[in-house]
Amino acid sequence: MACLPVLVKPTSALCNLSCSYCFYHERPSDPYAGVPRRIMPEPVLESFISQYLRTCEGETASFCWQGGEPLMAGLEFFEKVVFLQMRHGRGGQRVANSVQTNGVLVDERWAEFFREYNFFVGLSLDGPEDLHDLHRKFPDGRGSFGKVMRAAEVLRSYDVQFNVLAVVTRRSQQEAGRLYEFFVSEGFRYIQFIPCVEPDPGLAVTPEGYGNFLCELFDLWYDDGWPKVSIRFFDNLLQAYLGLRPDSCSLQERCGVYFVVEYNGDLYPCDFFVEDRWLLGNLLKAPLEEILEGPKFREFSELKLGPFPECEDCPWAWVCHNGCPRFRHVWGGREYLCPAYRKFFPYADSRLRDLAERMGKIEKVKKLLDLGAYRGVGRNDPCPCGSGRKFKKCCMPYVRRLEEGAAKLDRVGS
Repeated sequence: MACLPVLVKPTSALCNLSCSYCFYHERPSDPYAGVPRRIMPEPVLESFISQYLRTCEGETASFCWQGGEPLMAGLEFFEKVVFLQMRHGRGGQRVANSVQTNGVLVDERWAEFFREYNFFVGLSLDGPEDLHDLHRKFPDGRGSFGKVMRAAEVLRSYDVQFNVLAVVTRRSQQEAGRLYEFFVSEGFRYIQFIPCVEPDPGLAVTPEGYGNFLCELFDLWYDDGWPKVSIRFFDNLLQAYLGLRPDSCSLQERCGVYFVVEYNGDLYPCDFFVEDRWLLGNLLKAPLEEILEGPKFREFSELKLGPFPECEDCPWAWVCHNGCPRFRHVWGGREYLCPAYRKFFPYADSRLRDLAERMGKIEKVKKLLDLGAYRGVGRNDPCPCGSGRKFKKCCMPYVRRLEEGAAKLDRVGS
């Protein structure tokens, strides 16, 4: 069986914030509604880690800790995680840990732990203070912006790798330029934008508005063909244009590319389908490998296949592969963001193709830069890449652009 990435919910939906767009709010299908304490017990944790590492023997075991707010499980819980991974890991086995957090609890102790054990951190930050605090509040109504920015400062001071995740709402879909400038000015180089699609007219992006948002954001990111920051959706599209499998499951041909473990050992095929209908089993009652090879997981993996008559003749179906089942689930069977993508894909297509063609050249230049191959090379000297052309006619424009971009980002982040 292939080793699938796993999304672990050690605190289930428990959270110390009360974000207005959270899809857990008053969700009638929540199978754990009314359970007062949802912290993964140690027997569940150890059984899960031992079984998962066994299925990933010879491959990288990728743990993503999410919630709710996973840090509410406590630092001792995560110290136990690392201890159990070391106890049950096979010799030479690689383990990758990431955690998605609202940042409220992040302090020096957490940052020291993340650095020591090489955790990658996703930090939820919706943009400038007014946009962030519009929806990301404490239960008493206070905004959380100051806490999150403090978390970013602490993570940087401890050299912890992190990115930021911003939810785009009905309000912020009009602010692509302001959001981009804010994140770049604050030195955030790796950004994810997630559209809010909850069926609330005051929160969800509109298909037209989100299409405009993507177009404006792409213009800024593209930067005359020399992107300076990573925006995950655009990076994933480039992967598709290069003939690679995009990292994002929403752009892959099938669902079922990861699985979810709840606090009590229940397994589900997707974070957005934690409901009785899609309960795959419990890892305390059946072997993990047996559950993931069962018919229900296979059934879920085929949700994207359709048939969807509206997608059959779409020239962009090769990119989105019929869209994300979550959007159809939330909006009564229709792919809610389809009009946004039908606007954006033709808008960006030619530039994505150009970027894809140049990626091979850029990657080669980056490697040679890292090796110092261009140091001291004159304009009219033979290019170090081995093309036989003069440096000025070959790699020099790429070298200068890459060096200028790195210097600009270093100045912004300092």
